[in-house]
Amino acid sequence: MFVGLDVTHSSPGSTSSAPSVASIVFSIDRTLGQWPAAIRVQEARKEMITDLTELYQGQLRLWQSKDRSLPANLILYRDDVSEGQYQVVLGDELQSIKKAISNVYPPAEVRQGVPRLSIIIVGKRHHMRFYPTREDDADKTCKNGLVVDRGVTNFCNWDFFLQAHSALHGTARPAHYYVVYDKVLRNLHPGQGPASAVDALRG
Repeated sequence: MFVGLDVTHSSPGSTSSAPSVASIVFSIDRTLGQWPAAIRVQEARKEMITDLTELYQGQLRLWQSKDRSLPANLILYRDDVSEGQYQVVLGDELQSIKKAISNVYPPAEVRQGVPRLSIIIVGKRHHMRFYPTREDDADKTCKNGLVVDRGVTNFCNWDFFLQAHSALHGTARPAHYYVVYDKVLRNLHPGQGPASAVDALRG
C-alpha cells in the first residue's frame, strides 16, 4: 500500500482560529488503480496529524474489504515536514501508525514484523536545481524521471532527489526524498542496504 500524507494550513491573513486540514490518499489494491482520500480538520497551524491512528486504520480496513487481505508492505510519503520535525514524525506519527497496525492486523503477524513499513519525507522547500551536463543540451531542462542520489545527498543517511516532471519554462524543481524509517526497501537486498535509491525502487 502506498500512502500520501499532508497538512494544509490557512492562508496568510486568515484568523488565528482558522483550522488546518490533514489529508491522506492511498492505494486501495495491488493494481494501484484507485486512490481514495480522507480529510480531518485539526488545530490551527499544527503540522503533525492529530487523528492519524483513526485515519490510517480506516484505510487499512478499506483495503481489506476490497482485497480480502491486508497489505504486507506499507510505503508512506509524508509531505513538507521540515528537517527539524523529522524526529517528531518518528516520535509521534510513527507511533500512531504502529497503533493503527496493532488495531487492524492479527497480533501474531505484528509480532513477526508484518506489515513492513517505510516512511519517506518529501520536501520541496530547497534551492537545489539540476542542469544537463552535455553541451548540446545546455538550452534544455533535465528530463523527467531524473534521480540524483550521490554527490549532493547526505553521506550518512538515505536521501535522493527526483525530478518527476519537465519544466515548460525555466528549471524544474526536484523533490527531495528523505527516508526516515525503513523496513521495506532495504529488505529487498538481504544483508545490506541498496546500492542506491534507484536500485531499491527497482527491487
